[in-house]
Amino acid sequence: KRCNAMSRVVIFGCLGMALFGYDTGIVSGAMILVRNDIKMTVDEAELVVSITMLLAAIATIFGIPFNSWLGRKPVIMSAALLYMVGSGLIAVAADVWHLVLGRALLGVAIGFASGTVPMYSAELALPAYRGMIVTLNDLNIVVGQLLAA
Repeated sequence: KRCNAMSRVVIFGCLGMALFGYDTGIVSGAMILVRNDIKMTVDEAELVVSITMLLAAIATIFGIPFNSWLGRKPVIMSAALLYMVGSGLIAVAADVWHLVLGRALLGVAIGFASGTVPMYSAELALPAYRGMIVTLNDLNIVVGQLLAA
């Protein structure tokens, strides 16, 4: 049972980190097309791009006490829910502020996930595999960025 749980955490954790990398790599190029559909100023476009990273940094800090208070699983599940809601909001955004809100939710999700998933993976992993498992999370951020290029 431990191996099965560990496999799921590694697979989905790595997928989440790859999506994080993909998002950071693709958003600037995608803004060219988005600006054709949603009229926005240069400052608004900068906000759409940067709000995700700003809130990811802040959410990583707040995720630390949440991990202790709520536990790893609830924080990871909250991040997954925020990913879904944020992505859905971005998909149906009709104006710049819905786009900003969706990207903000993605930022919080990224912050929670990037601070929690490697820690949870390390806790579940056998000591011999712990370093490799945590490194896979970091590697998949770069893989996502490469896929976006």
